[in-house]
Amino acid sequence: MSACIISSEWLYDRLTERKEKITLKVFLEKFFDDCEVVVWLRPQLDYILSFASTISRTGGVFDRGVLEKISETEDLNYNKSIVEWESIFGREKIIVLPYKRVPNVAEYLVSRAGGNANDDFEIERANGALGVNVVAPGNQVRVPHANKEYDYGWHRRRYFQSIVSEGKLKFQKAAAIQLQSVFFDGNAELVMRFDELKDGDLEPDWHRYPQKGNLKRLDLDCAFSDELSQLIELMESSNKVQKALTEIALAELAIARKEKPDQHFEAADKLLKAVGKGKSLPGQLNSAQKSMQRVKGLK
Repeated sequence: MSACIISSEWLYDRLTERKEKITLKVFLEKFFDDCEVVVWLRPQLDYILSFASTISRTGGVFDRGVLEKISETEDLNYNKSIVEWESIFGREKIIVLPYKRVPNVAEYLVSRAGGNANDDFEIERANGALGVNVVAPGNQVRVPHANKEYDYGWHRRRYFQSIVSEGKLKFQKAAAIQLQSVFFDGNAELVMRFDELKDGDLEPDWHRYPQKGNLKRLDLDCAFSDELSQLIELMESSNKVQKALTEIALAELAIARKEKPDQHFEAADKLLKAVGKGKSLPGQLNSAQKSMQRVKGLK
């Protein structure tokens, strides 16, 4: 048996229109004789907590206002969303699993596809939860999204993940119960319809939610947030120039060895174009650009 596994959370939260899901089905039918849709679900409150870290890593702001908007999205109405997937792919092709009891997604998929997920089969976890003391300053730093071509070299995601911070983001238990209650009826219906689900699978572990939370810390404004953002941007710009100079030096070395320097020139060009205009270091930037032209003339 040959099988292809396509795994992405974007299949769920980006394909929000019915016509998009139909397009996906038509596309898959061109290549595969059969198709199953496997969905992992976790309590909505757990999802929101995890999403807070994602927002912060990628340059966004997570506070109580954002929390309210997230809790109102149709993505979190699991039952309604899955009903639509059923109507397109067929009820018998939909498998719904609880993340609380089946947390090893890769192992399950490989095994179901006929592979052997042995003890050596491990996936490195790359998106651990960020602490409140990381998310809070992240709300204040107005530096763009991570890992985009227009901001080549700024890796907020990598930096934030490297910060050691023990203080977890905590919702107040009373507020958490109220928020999760919005999803109670839909979750109950979903559990009734799918044998893979049991009572409690979509219920948060309430012992993780203290009587007093710390979300208020995310709403505190830093009096010098603009200046802090500018400082980080200046430091990043200087770092990009230095990285570009390294690439230019490697390009010159490649030319001396009669090797192709193109990849180094491309990397240097992206870095220099990403240097913040007007706020960065014009002297260093100008010098690096001249070095680039000089080395290119050696080709």
